[in-house]
Amino acid sequence: MTYKEFIKSKKFSTILYTVGGLLVALIIFQAGIFVGYHIASFSIGWDNSHNGNIRDPRSIFAPFGRDTDDMNAHGAIGEIISVRLPQIMVKEPSGNEAIILISSTTPIRSMRNQASTSDLTIGAEIVTIGIPDEQGQIHATFIRVVPPARPRTVSPTTSTSSFPSNMPQPPQQQKPIYK
Repeated sequence: MTYKEFIKSKKFSTILYTVGGLLVALIIFQAGIFVGYHIASFSIGWDNSHNGNIRDPRSIFAPFGRDTDDMNAHGAIGEIISVRLPQIMVKEPSGNEAIILISSTTPIRSMRNQASTSDLTIGAEIVTIGIPDEQGQIHATFIRVVPPARPRTVSPTTSTSSFPSNMPQPPQQQKPIYK
C-alpha cells in the first residue's frame, strides 16, 4: 500500500476523525479547567482579603464564621454599605460583602434612566456586573440602582387567618362526642 492509497483509505479517515475528536475534547476540557481556576482564584482572593482573621479558630469571631460557598465573581446584588469613590461596598442578601471598583467609564443607570455616582448612596440597592481581580474586588462594567425590596410587614389590623376577611371561613371541625 502506497502513501497516497493510505491517505485515501477508510482506515486513515477513521484515525483522522478519532484524533480530531480527541483534540476537540481536550480543548473543551482545558477550557473548563481555565474557567474553574479563574473562579477559584477570585474566591480565594476574596477570602484572603476579607475573611482571613474571621475563620481563624483562635479569633473571637470563630463561632460566627461565614458560609463557605464560592462568591459570585462577576457581579453583586445588594445594599450599599460604604461609599469611598472609586470603590463601594455592597452587602448581599446572603450576608457576603463585595467591594466594587468604579471607573469614569462605568455606566450607571437608575432603572431605565441615566444616573451618576451621586446616586450611589449608603442604603441604595444596586445590581452590578463586572470583572473580578486577584484581590477579590469586582471592576464594575455596569451598575443599576434599583428600588429597595419592600419588607413584609403585618399591620395590627391584619387578620391572622390565611383567608381574607371578605371570604367565607372554612367550617370548623366538630369534636367527636364519646359516650
